[in-house]
Amino acid sequence: MAIDNATGTIYVSDTVNNRIRAIQTVGPGFSTSTTDLSFTVYQDAAAALVQTHGQFYIIGLLAGAVLGANQATSRALLGRFTPAGRQGEFFGFFSVTGKFAAVIGPMVYGEVTAWTGSQRWAIVSMAVFFAIGLAALQPVNEQRGMAAAMGSS
Repeated sequence: MAIDNATGTIYVSDTVNNRIRAIQTVGPGFSTSTTDLSFTVYQDAAAALVQTHGQFYIIGLLAGAVLGANQATSRALLGRFTPAGRQGEFFGFFSVTGKFAAVIGPMVYGEVTAWTGSQRWAIVSMAVFFAIGLAALQPVNEQRGMAAAMGSS
């Protein structure tokens, strides 16, 4: 699920025919490419401030729900940005960057924990990574990306 910043339209990924559908118009929100990422930054900040096990479990459940949707939506969007005949190149790069993240994220988390003696600071370091990703995705114009993919095929 995602929300368009300009119109406030809510979008959902249709799993039957792999289309993104507009379902409702509401007030201003976040752009489609940043909805889950924005929530993840807030969720990481909240995780650094929790005081009880129950609070941490609630944040963990919310994070799991958002990150699962984030993976599905990012792959669907990548498919829409990919020119015909170049799927292997685009999805291969997507896969390799995911593998780098799977190595670098835990390594940074462990190093920050070792340096500070606190996992709270390690969680904050993950929020910094998500904030950097959020800033990097702000200029993405989905309509232009889809048009470019259609035009180069």
